[in-house]
Amino acid sequence: GNGSVTVTIPPNGLPGPVVLNATIAGQTLAVNQTGVGCTVSLGSSSVSMAAAGGQSAVQVTAPVGCGYSTVTGPSWISVASGGSGNGTGSPAPLILNVAANSTTVARSGSLTIGGQTFQVDQLGLACTVTVDTSGLGSPYGAAGGVGLVGITTNGANCGWNASSAAAFATVSPQSGIGNGTVAVTVLSNAASTTGRSANLTIGGQQVQLQQSGTACTFNLQSADGTVPASGGSGAVGVVAPAVCTWNAISNTPPWLSVGTAGGAGSTNVPFVAQANSSASPRTGTLTVAGLTYTVTQAGAPCSYVLSTSNLTVASSGLTSSVAFNTASTG
Repeated sequence: GNGSVTVTIPPNGLPGPVVLNATIAGQTLAVNQTGVGCTVSLGSSSVSMAAAGGQSAVQVTAPVGCGYSTVTGPSWISVASGGSGNGTGSPAPLILNVAANSTTVARSGSLTIGGQTFQVDQLGLACTVTVDTSGLGSPYGAAGGVGLVGITTNGANCGWNASSAAAFATVSPQSGIGNGTVAVTVLSNAASTTGRSANLTIGGQQVQLQQSGTACTFNLQSADGTVPASGGSGAVGVVAPAVCTWNAISNTPPWLSVGTAGGAGSTNVPFVAQANSSASPRTGTLTVAGLTYTVTQAGAPCSYVLSTSNLTVASSGLTSSVAFNTASTG
């Protein structure tokens, strides 16, 4: 009579399909069963490597009877061993060689293992910055100026910063990428006789510059002068930078004196000479800005007084004498 038969189909552990046949009531029942498929699995999907490169392992698992192979990617990734084989159902190591990255730019590449993508990420070299101060121009004079600092990096993608700790020294630009040049502008220090320094930070490195103050130099417009016996006033011309101070004194008081005890920069220093009551000339000196100025004064002129201003003499002539006195008019 009518009935039913239970058909049990066992698991197919093979990669390919199988056909199972059964005979039921004289009739053939064909059962088409698929295989498990050759799907490869990886222990990880990616790896990160340092710039120095090296070896890395990935575990590859393939079903029993399933073969697999590897399609390599960029030239800097190569397979040392385990790139192909027949599956055993257990993990097997695939060893990769990753070449060193000689640039500062990170890179990524991939290879295909048994149809599965495996990615390799590699860091770039650490950026380094070298500064060249041969064009800086330090030390600067009091007038200031502009200098240059060259920057060399080991990669076009390497960034750097530049800054100055002193207001009188500025840098431009204050940042950049790759090789470049930083201009350093130093303002005038002419208003001071004291030198100064500035610390710059360029590409993480310390650069120091020096600047001098105004150097004080003193000159007199002339080295000497004259005054009449009656006395009078005169002036000594001093030539010096405006920021430089100086003193003035008389070395032969009281007949010779200065009108100011000191000053700064270029100006005239007045002096006064008293009348010379002697018929002999005299010489005095001033010390102005550390320099000697000589003043020569004439002696007082002499006058003569006769004992008589006229004589009456007979036609026969006369031998006589006339007395006179000398006196200074000073």
